[in-house]
Amino acid sequence: MLQNWISQNVFLYGMAATGIVGLLCTLLVNRFYSRVIGDLRRIDVPKTKWMGQTLQAYRERTRQNTLNNPQIFVRNQLNQGKTLGMRVSRWQRGTGYMCMACFILTAAAVYITYQYQMAEALRNQHLVMGLGIFLGLLMFRQFLGFTGKEQQIADGLLDYMENNGKLPAVSVQAQRRPEEKEKGALIDQVMQGIQQTAAAGSKFSGLLSKEEEQVMREVIKEYLT
Repeated sequence: MLQNWISQNVFLYGMAATGIVGLLCTLLVNRFYSRVIGDLRRIDVPKTKWMGQTLQAYRERTRQNTLNNPQIFVRNQLNQGKTLGMRVSRWQRGTGYMCMACFILTAAAVYITYQYQMAEALRNQHLVMGLGIFLGLLMFRQFLGFTGKEQQIADGLLDYMENNGKLPAVSVQAQRRPEEKEKGALIDQVMQGIQQTAAAGSKFSGLLSKEEEQVMREVIKEYLT
């Protein structure tokens, strides 16, 4: 039976089918990313359903003050992106599955031609076609650069959020904390130097009371800011 499959080109047809399906999956993913990138240029009037839903969810969260991490929000929205009713991540996995299926068909065809001592030209025909489709799908996917397009979409949305001034204040506070720590450490060093000088019995001995020390701290803090 396996010999009949080889002679009837069943494996070749199977490889061709995996190549066609894998190509369609890849093109559908690219179509989604290209349309969303196009919406970044007209983000206030998006044409894609995904961009409209993402902006609506963003406005609702900012209104409710629940947008704690914009990067995670954008990443989650990208994972929920759909085309033809199916998530983009599934279409991407579909390309991978087709590559795997093509590789299995190629290996099976080569094994059968060896096992039944069939013509070498027939074996090479299956090998060249199978590897060509397998490598072609992988290279085409890399050529389209889905990772770079995802990053472009994420950067565009984050820029939009930042320009609208609605990024959560938590991120700003987190950026200021290291500066506050540095200023506090510098103030402590200055005050420690004054106290050591006073303790040494110099003319500054007994100069600062606790209230005066607090005033001095405030003066130094104002100077640093």
